[in-house]
Amino acid sequence: MGIMFNAPPSGFPLEGKGGPGDSGSAAFVFVDGQYWLAGIGGGGSDFNRDGIEDGYGDIGRFTRVGPVSEWVKKTAGLDEKTNEN
Repeated sequence: MGIMFNAPPSGFPLEGKGGPGDSGSAAFVFVDGQYWLAGIGGGGSDFNRDGIEDGYGDIGRFTRVGPVSEWVKKTAGLDEKTNEN
């Protein structure tokens, strides 16, 4: 899963992405009034080849958590019905 980091005015007001050392950070999606964990950060890139890694126009890479969601819920002690501990 990738997230493109867009420069103003194309990006969202609080848009950002991780940089060097941020592996393991979370990517959330907002669905029906609730935030959901969508991915775990695993690196960045110099996608636009401007010589600046993790700058505008680059992509943050995340591992999707959907395939391991049951393990995440169990390990984090989350209730399956409410997603709260």
